[in-house]
Amino acid sequence: MTVEKLSSVSDAYGKVQGAFVSSLIDSSKAAAAGLLPGDVIVSVNQHPVSTPQMVADLTQKQDEILLLGIFRDGRKLFLIVK
Repeated sequence: MTVEKLSSVSDAYGKVQGAFVSSLIDSSKAAAAGLLPGDVIVSVNQHPVSTPQMVADLTQKQDEILLLGIFRDGRKLFLIVK
């Protein structure tokens, strides 16, 4: 998974803070959980994130399961990554 700083190219820009998912490996756990390119990760295990580095730091401290808060199509959703 590649995450980038949220920029004006995203529909979420100015609506939420988070890290923009620019690409995914199809066979990854995140893809299997339903994460899509274009999603914005806004929290990891209920900890708000505003930068790609925060996402990396929190996912490295992961347990076996991650709860990702995402923003997609104007809605906030949660995905469980196993």
